[in-house]
Amino acid sequence: ANGSAPLQYQWRKNGFPIESATNAILTLESVNHLDSADYSLVVWNGAGFVLSDSAKMIVVVPPKITIQPV
Repeated sequence: ANGSAPLQYQWRKNGFPIESATNAILTLESVNHLDSADYSLVVWNGAGFVLSDSAKMIVVVPPKITIQPV
């Protein structure tokens, strides 16, 4: 984002703020299928704010064999 400092950031998941996600870069660790969502970013300063387009993240989890086939 470009603008007059200081810039502030708030990442959002499905339109809702992600707690403590207030850096220019969002890092998600140990994701699972529950993290599949639309992510976006709000950036603001004293002059106003801008909302990014959403990016869809889909977490694909490989299947597990829980019972061996007969």
